[in-house]
Parts: sequence; C-alpha cells; structure tokens
Amino acid sequence: MARITLVFGVLLLLTQKALATPSALFSLGTESQALGKTGVAGVSDYGAIVLNPAALAVTPERTLWLGYAAARFAPDVEGYTGPRPAQPSFAAGVFGLRLPLTPNLVPPGLTLGFSLTSPRDVIVRADLPLPETPQFPLLSTRAHALDLALSLGASVSERLYLGVGLRGLAGLEGDVEVASDSSAGGVNDELGLRLAPVVGVLFRIRPGDDVGIVYRAALEAPFEVELRDPGLQGLTLPPLHLDGIAHYDPAELGMEWAHELGPVRLALGVAFQRWSAFEGWLGQTVQCPPDAESCAALPKEDVELTDTVSPRLGVSYPWSLPGVELAFRAGYAYEPSPLPEQVGTANRWDNARSVFTLGYGVHLLNAPLGFAFAYQAHILHERRHSKLHPEESPELADVRVSGMAHFLGISTELVY
Repeated sequence: MARITLVFGVLLLLTQKALATPSALFSLGTESQALGKTGVAGVSDYGAIVLNPAALAVTPERTLWLGYAAARFAPDVEGYTGPRPAQPSFAAGVFGLRLPLTPNLVPPGLTLGFSLTSPRDVIVRADLPLPETPQFPLLSTRAHALDLALSLGASVSERLYLGVGLRGLAGLEGDVEVASDSSAGGVNDELGLRLAPVVGVLFRIRPGDDVGIVYRAALEAPFEVELRDPGLQGLTLPPLHLDGIAHYDPAELGMEWAHELGPVRLALGVAFQRWSAFEGWLGQTVQCPPDAESCAALPKEDVELTDTVSPRLGVSYPWSLPGVELAFRAGYAYEPSPLPEQVGTANRWDNARSVFTLGYGVHLLNAPLGFAFAYQAHILHERRHSKLHPEESPELADVRVSGMAHFLGISTELVY
C-alpha cells in the first residue's frame, strides 16, 4: 500500500498547476496590452508575431525587445467557507526579435519575428483537480506556460501584407512503473513541443485605414503518464492512464479595423473563439480492452464549453517633445466566459471579464532606444452558481464569484 501511495505522490508532482498561454490571457507586446488587446490591424512591436504576422513587414527594422510581465489574481467567493482555490501570481521574462530578411524595396519584402514569454521557474504546469473541487481553471493557471512563436511577414505591395507563423508549447509524456520483486520501477517522462499555425493578412485601404484578419489554430498541450504495476500480492492491475490537457488555447478568428482621426489612431476589433471544440480536462484513467466496447471503467469526463465573441477597442495619441516621441494608449476588451453555470456536481468557476487597459510608449529620436509600459485591470463580473440539488453539497449550494486581476508589462526596445 505504501508503494502505491508513493507512486501517486510522484504523479501529483508531475501534474501541478496551468491552462493557456500568457498571450491568450493578456495579449502579446506592451503596445497591444495597453490598447485593449487590439493589434490585428497592426502594431509596431513584437506583438505582431502572434497578433498578425503580416504586420511584421510593415516596419522592417532590425529590432530587439527585452521585457518583464507580472500579474496578480484576486477572485472573491461568497457563500463558500471552505479552502479558497489557489491563485498563484504570474511573473515572466519576455524576449522579442524582428529581423528583415530581404530589402522591402524588392517585393516581397520578408521579415522574420520571434517571441518568447518564459514564466519564472516553469516550462509548463498542470493543475487538474477533480471537477467537484472548487477551482478557477481559466484564470491564473492560464498564464503558467512557456509561450513561444516564430513568424514570417511579407510585403506583397504597398497595400497588401501577408504573414504565417507557428506558436509553440510544451507537452508531457511518460510512464511510471511501480517497484516490485522483479522490477526496480522508475519514472520516465519527456517534454514534447506542440505547434499550431497562425495565418494573417493586412490590407491598407488608404493611408490611415487598415484592415487585418488573422486565424490562429487551436494550441493544445496534453500530458499523458501511464502507471504500470507488475503485480500486487498476486494480483495484476491494469495500466492506469493519467492524462488530460495541461493547456488549451481555442481556435480564434480575429478581425480589426484601424482608422486615423487626425493624430488619434482608433482600432476596433472582434475575436471569435471556438471553445466548443475543447474535449475536456481529464481523460479516462482505466481504458477498456480493444475487444470490449464497454467495461466497468468510469467514462471520460464530459465537458461542454460555448464559443465566445470578444469585442475590443484601442486608442492611441502621439505627443512630440524635443528629442522624444511619446504615445499614450488606452483600451477596453470584453471577454465572455465559455464555462456554463455550475449547477451540477462540478465546481469549475469562471467569470466574464471587462479588461480596462492603459499605457505609453517612448522613443528617443537621438538614440535607437525605446521604452513601453502597459497596465490591465480585469474586472470579474459577478456570477452566481446555484445547485439543482443543493442537498448533495450544501456548502456549495449557492455561490457568488467576482473579483479582480491586475497585469503589468514593461519592455525596452533596441533598433540596431
């Protein structure tokens, strides 16, 4: 019995805390992060690598970015006096690179971009408690994953830009064998890179009017660990499969229009996210034999998420001073929740969010340097979860969830 407890302890260590990339939760690049998560119609920093790779070719300058991002999550739960779900803070280093490959004067001008957001002490985490355990699976855990992307933008003409790219995330595979008289046992696991394509187009209707469209395929990082026991007091146990989804970004279609009103640049966008394709967090622990259509094993958890539509708005205003160019930025995004009200036994809480953003950018005219700052306030709209059968879990029969989340991003830019 002790050795089985030990093995399950190892498995728990392999599956502790995430579900989505920082760029999905906060956007990528301090410019977009300050502009209400807009940027499909073009941004001038490394955010273009994910937001719309076509925008890389609009500003074909060799540029390096170094930055830092941090977030704090503070959900509030009323009506439940038990242990609160842990919401670990987020901190990460950020790296971005833009590298022109061909002169833009010779169509198609090609520009390469690479970005990396690396959370502190983490490559990928997975925190997948049982459905009945109170949790926020789409909040803080979405940020704890290594987020990387490689994209290529092409300037086809003065008005048309195209882009393609790949987003990457780490997944975990392995097996655990229980020690026995005939086997020493052990743990064997390895990380694998999961990729998802990004395709974008940017069209300049006329100077000051840009339209962008981008499609990002679903990015999924599964983990799969198999537990094998060669024998327990004369009994042979079937392999146990500890598998699920440590991270999931839904397929997304983004469209945006950017228009200049004098010195002010206004961006209006919308993002369609296909959450309904998500098949669930946890897989089937014991799998039926191939020759048996059904067995006594518990079936895979059935999870139904709904597709969402997120409107976004960003406004920027330039300001010139001697030797310095400033840009003041603000924005708003509404993020609906794909999770339904928790009326059954599950307690996976989530909220629609209003995201208010602001920030600024600074470019030195006499030096190839720039600085940028972004702040986001995520307001979690209050949501009530009332059980259909409150007698089954009276401590969770009627719960109200709300709260806040705060994000801060800074970056330094070097044009070389």
